[in-house]
Amino acid sequence: MERLVDERIILEERILKLQTELAALGDVDGRDLTDKDGFPRSDIDVYSVRQKRAQLVLLKNDYKSLMAKIEAELPNALQSGMKISSRPFAIVGSIEYDSPAFKAGLVVGDRILKINNCTSMNEVSSCLAATGSELVIKILRGESILELKSDYQSRRLGAKIIPFSPAK
Repeated sequence: MERLVDERIILEERILKLQTELAALGDVDGRDLTDKDGFPRSDIDVYSVRQKRAQLVLLKNDYKSLMAKIEAELPNALQSGMKISSRPFAIVGSIEYDSPAFKAGLVVGDRILKINNCTSMNEVSSCLAATGSELVIKILRGESILELKSDYQSRRLGAKIIPFSPAK
């Protein structure tokens, strides 16, 4: 189930990226690509917009299929008590040299999905206080989900994490 949720997060990132690229090309709200006389619009790159629209349709179809798989697995996951993290809850703002976060390999801009068993900003301080000697951080970097590990003897993370809310 966790693998499916990870795939969903990556697909959402790719869809958002394509939507942003389409907006940058001037394609707003999927408007017609021809002018009132039926000629290709001169204010946008019609070929690139059509190509990205087609990619977006494919990704949305993949997303729909993946969500059907998640829906099928969800009752089993919830029955087993699995805690499902859906989106990044924080972003790394800065990192102190030689800290557990630095040693784990965190980079400014990484989006945090999970710190040990914590999946929200409200849980981080209490979760870190209860952490044993190993720190496990699950992050989203670009379109990849990584699991970083470090020793946690110093009892401090050594990174400034900022609440994350994706752009609408």
